[in-house]
Amino acid sequence: EYTYEVSWQGIPAAEVKTSVTRDGTVYRTTAFARTFSAIDLLYKLRHRSESIFSVESLRPTHFSMEQKENSKV
Repeated sequence: EYTYEVSWQGIPAAEVKTSVTRDGTVYRTTAFARTFSAIDLLYKLRHRSESIFSVESLRPTHFSMEQKENSKV
């Protein structure tokens, strides 16, 4: 799992977490992003995405994404 801090013109704005795990015959990758509470006052972002890949061929078998920007889903 990796965690990143995202900044805008030097101002810390959000945190992003990514991970890759093996679950039997598939790899599962996930990513989460969210703005910090101080930034939420101006722009609120919540993001989650997930991909599933075959271990043997690395071909994707599933992808899903959920994202909310302010009140827009």
